[in-house]
Amino acid sequence: MIIWLASYPRSGNTMLRMIFKAVFDIETYSKYDDLLDIGDDQKTAELVGHKKLDGSWEDIYRDWYSSDRIYVVKTHDVPEDDSKVVYIVRDGRSAVVSYNNYLKDFAKKYPLSEIISGFVPFGSWGGHLDAWDPLNRANTLFVRFEDILVSPEKEITRISEFTGLKICGEWKNDFE
Repeated sequence: MIIWLASYPRSGNTMLRMIFKAVFDIETYSKYDDLLDIGDDQKTAELVGHKKLDGSWEDIYRDWYSSDRIYVVKTHDVPEDDSKVVYIVRDGRSAVVSYNNYLKDFAKKYPLSEIISGFVPFGSWGGHLDAWDPLNRANTLFVRFEDILVSPEKEITRISEFTGLKICGEWKNDFE
């Protein structure tokens, strides 16, 4: 079974993965394998709890989807099934500016207007939110990035109750 960690880029997905590792002792995967950033640095991969895919996403997806084992997987894509999802959202203004900075550093430069309009990988912040429709989609836990910063214990409890995962560690936000 897959539990998705879904978000628009730069909305807190990596911090959420760090929480899964520190609090639930769960390693997570990325649909994209993150070989050029998180997966490229062993120390960062360990901190995030990142596990490399054992093959291509297309080859393992169906097996994971139908498995009794839990696979926690990061995605920035639109929904592809009805699996449980923890959808993390960050204030769109902050997410778009952060994504702009990320793209300048790791991809190519886009004018901010193109990012806002969605002429970038993963489309627009609003389009992503509409595609997931986290307030109405079944099997979805809607988590605000800003709430994790302010009340991490409350949000971690919500995540635990939603996923059925037992809390076995503490979260200390040293994400910076």
